[in-house]
Amino acid sequence: MTELTVIDCAQPPPPPNGEGTQLVSLSAELSMLEDALTAAANIAEFLAMKSLPSDEAATQAPVAISAVLVVVTARMTHLRRVLSCEADPRELLATHNSVPENDLGDPDVHLRPWTAAQRVVHLRRLLTKAEAEAKREEPTQPSP
Repeated sequence: MTELTVIDCAQPPPPPNGEGTQLVSLSAELSMLEDALTAAANIAEFLAMKSLPSDEAATQAPVAISAVLVVVTARMTHLRRVLSCEADPRELLATHNSVPENDLGDPDVHLRPWTAAQRVVHLRRLLTKAEAEAKREEPTQPSP
């Protein structure tokens, strides 16, 4: 099977430097989100079946389910931003989805954190957009 790798959004990837760059494993990230959703579903099922160990657990279950869903939603929103090149994959990097660059081989999508130059390009794009929006919002001066 061929390995799929998403390198970056704006420029060709830097050459591997042997320094052990960490990439983001999309498969591992999605697996963690799946586990969280399964946990929320299990809590909901236990609550519906009145199988929780105590009344206190039953009282806390809706809050726990809601908390898990909020975290999953936030993480998925951030993942969407990374995949659409609106955010640096480095912001997603965590122990559960970190893959050493030199340890590739599984059929997964790996997201490479942006280089400093890519971050500069992204920030310039954001600044240009913000300046254009500010200019549009300026009140027009009446003609004399």
